[in-house]
Amino acid sequence: MLFKGSFFLRNPTLLAFLNNFFCTLVVIIAFPNNASANSKCLPYFLYGYNQSFVHFPNSANFCIQSGDGEINIRTDVLGGRVINAISGSKSEKFFFGESQLLGFDISGIPGSHDLNKEFPDKKLIFYGAPNNGPFESLNYANYVLRKKNGGEITIGFNFGADIFRLLPAWNPEHFVPLKSKELDYYLEHRFLYEVKIAIGLIGGKFFTSKRPSKTQLRKLFKDINLDTLNKRIDVYFSNLKNLTARESLTTNMIIYPPYWGYETNADSGSLMADAKTLIHFYNFVCDKIINQPFLTNVMVGKPVLNKPDPLTSDGRHFSRGTLEYIPASQYCASNSRY
Repeated sequence: MLFKGSFFLRNPTLLAFLNNFFCTLVVIIAFPNNASANSKCLPYFLYGYNQSFVHFPNSANFCIQSGDGEINIRTDVLGGRVINAISGSKSEKFFFGESQLLGFDISGIPGSHDLNKEFPDKKLIFYGAPNNGPFESLNYANYVLRKKNGGEITIGFNFGADIFRLLPAWNPEHFVPLKSKELDYYLEHRFLYEVKIAIGLIGGKFFTSKRPSKTQLRKLFKDINLDTLNKRIDVYFSNLKNLTARESLTTNMIIYPPYWGYETNADSGSLMADAKTLIHFYNFVCDKIINQPFLTNVMVGKPVLNKPDPLTSDGRHFSRGTLEYIPASQYCASNSRY
């Protein structure tokens, strides 16, 4: 409650008015150009947590006005983001992961995702949302495969974020602002979602402009207990293997490098690799992933270092067209970590 004085407690109508007034004022301050000019679009992705996985609203259409332009989200009945093939093919390909995989800056028009080029005759469906961790992705896959017939899945693993989300301390509730049951309400009352975001920005909960720097993230990674991490990696792949066997799946994987393993050249705007960090990513791919025999195809999203503006507006995702997708076997054989 924003006002706790005894006078306000005796006047609930006045209290409600003041609370609403304050929230409106917060939105005007935090989003001065958004509410009127782009009232049909939200300022950020709309997603919720159901104690099992993080997902978008089911059977929804909404847009986001961001620093990367207008992002359109269309979802199926299970909350998966749908990106149609340019050809209009109805054949579906299922992906499970988080925001790097689903396309943080992808407009949503047919063929707009980089992976449309890899799978030109497939409708791509991405089951996941920001802050959906590796174990949550497995939960989502279990849920979808009970509802849909799918003999093949592709798992996205974003080393830059998912390596932390594997750890026992990870809890999506600390990072996801909404519960699943709230999604339809905020989809209908979009202005109130702007209010929630604005309050979050001021309070530093869920939404904040103060993110750890790349140097800080490299230190956090260095401080991880390797025994704990390796055990969690083994549990994760054991669970994925069991899912593959139980559902008779063809299971593929796409591995994304850590954005904090690179620095941006101030002059050219291109990326420069941090060798000490990327040796860990290289070892993860070439020692852990390659040796998982149940995985059919594994690809690595390798940054094109001379691309300008390689990151999205939030500075935490590789932008569209920045990565080339190569087989993990080729990545490991080339002995090129960058």
